[in-house]
Amino acid sequence: MALLGLSETLPPAKQGALLLPPLLIPSPPAFPASLYPTILQLSKVYDPRIAIVPCAAMRNNLILFSGAYDMEALVSDLHGGLFEGFRDADISGVMIWGEPWRSASWEVTDGFARKWGFLLEGCPELQDATNRWRESRGEEPICWDTIPTLERSKTQALTVESYS
Repeated sequence: MALLGLSETLPPAKQGALLLPPLLIPSPPAFPASLYPTILQLSKVYDPRIAIVPCAAMRNNLILFSGAYDMEALVSDLHGGLFEGFRDADISGVMIWGEPWRSASWEVTDGFARKWGFLLEGCPELQDATNRWRESRGEEPICWDTIPTLERSKTQALTVESYS
């Protein structure tokens, strides 16, 4: 959030309180290319927490499906779910093993992929990174294609493609 200049946009969470005008593309040294706004980000108003996700397709999904999920539940699962019990089957979070603005640093848990799979569509770099981390521990890879996801209408699918 600090890299993007969004630190002061984080008041106590309230529904709809964090919506801001779209970000402008800053000069290249300002922050990593993985966080540059997509065309969709430049054309829509969205929760600024979306801007910290290093995968452009996931940011687009987060914006397109903004009415179909609870942002507070997502944020809780992104960082808080890992610290509430440690039952393997119930873990729903993302582990970040390096620089958070690099997709290669992110590992998506099985629980997160099951719960939020529709937000991971079109994010092969996150799946590749996840499976590299899993492989380093001798775990089986996960395949997001086999995880049930929210059905998109043809219009939504075309919108996603046009903003990629």
